[in-house]
Amino acid sequence: MNRTFGKTICVLVAFFMVLAVACGSYVANAKETQQSLQNKIDNAQEQIDENNEKKKNIEGDMSDLEDQIKDAEAEVSALEAEVADANAQLQQTADDLEESEEDLGDRLRTMYKSGSMGFIDVLFSSENVSELMNNFSIVQYIFKNDKDIVSDLKDRHEELNEMAKALEAKQSELNAKQEALGDSYSQLASAKKEVNAENADLQEQIDQWQADSAAIAAQINNAQQGGGGYQPPAGSVSSSGFAWPVPGHSRVSSEYGWRMLNGKSDFHLGIDIPAPTGTPVVAAKDGMVIATGGQHWSYGNIVIIDHGNGVATAYAHNSSILVSDGQIVKRGQTIALAGNTGNSFGSHCHFEVRINGHTVNPRNYL
Repeated sequence: MNRTFGKTICVLVAFFMVLAVACGSYVANAKETQQSLQNKIDNAQEQIDENNEKKKNIEGDMSDLEDQIKDAEAEVSALEAEVADANAQLQQTADDLEESEEDLGDRLRTMYKSGSMGFIDVLFSSENVSELMNNFSIVQYIFKNDKDIVSDLKDRHEELNEMAKALEAKQSELNAKQEALGDSYSQLASAKKEVNAENADLQEQIDQWQADSAAIAAQINNAQQGGGGYQPPAGSVSSSGFAWPVPGHSRVSSEYGWRMLNGKSDFHLGIDIPAPTGTPVVAAKDGMVIATGGQHWSYGNIVIIDHGNGVATAYAHNSSILVSDGQIVKRGQTIALAGNTGNSFGSHCHFEVRINGHTVNPRNYL
C-alpha cells in the first residue's frame, strides 16, 4: 500500500516538474519577445528625440529666415519709394525740358511770322557803340541762357534715367533675394512637416508595440497560472532534425541577426522566407500549438509551437491559420498559409527558433 502510494507521489511530482519546465519554456519565450518589443520601443523613442532636436534646429533656421525676409521686404519697400521718387523727378525734368524747348521754338516761330529779325533788330536799333555793345551782351546772354537751360535739363534727364535704371536693377535683385528666401523657408517648412509626420508614425508604432508587449505580459501570466506544454514521447524526435517551414521556397530574404530596417539598426529574431500568399507553411517538428492569432501587431497572424525540452518555433505574418491552441501537430503538417499580415513588407514566412525562451539562428536547426 505504502509502496503504491509512493509510486503515485513520484509520478505526480514528475508530471508537475515536466509541466513546470514546459511552462517555463513558454514564459521565457514570451519574455524574450517582450524584451525585443521594448528594445524597438526604446529605439523608436530615441529616433523621436533625435527628430525633435532636428525639428528644433529647423525652427531656429526658420526664425532666422523670417527675420531676413522681413529685412528684405523693408529694403524692397524703401527701394520702391526711391524708384517712385526718381521716376517722378525724371518725369518733371522731361516736362521742364519739353517746356524749354517749346519756349525756344515759340520764340523762333514768332520772329519768323512777324518778319522781324528779332535780336538783329535789337542790335541795329542801337544809337551808339556803347548801346550796341550792351544790346549785344544781352542778346548773347539770352541765347547762352536758353542753350544752357536745355543742356542742363538734358544732362539731368540722362542722369535721372540712369539712376532709375540702377534702382530698378537693384529692386529686381532684391525681389530675387526675397523669392529665394521664401523658397528656403518653404523647404524648411516642408522638412519640419516631414519630421512631424515621421514622429507621428514612430509614435503609432510605439503605441502598437506597447499594446503587443501588454498582450504578451498577459500571456505570460496565463501560462504561469495555467501551465501546459508539450512533451515528446520517447523515440519520436526525427533524426533529420527540423523540417523546412515553407516547402518549395528555399530563398531567405532576411537572415537572423542585426540588419538595417528603415534606416535604423534592428535585430532580426528569425529568418524571412519569401513565398506567395496562400503558400503552405508546415510545422518544423512535432509539438503542441500554444498560441495562434493576430494579437501581435508586429507579427500579424502567428502560430507558436512548443516542441518540448525548452524548444519552440514561431511562424508569423500568415494570411490564415489552420490550427488552434492546444492542438498536437506533426512534423511537416500544414499549420498556416503564408501572407503579409502585421508589420510586413511582402508575403513571406517569418520563422523563429527559441531555446529556453531565447532566440537562436534557425539556420543551425534546418
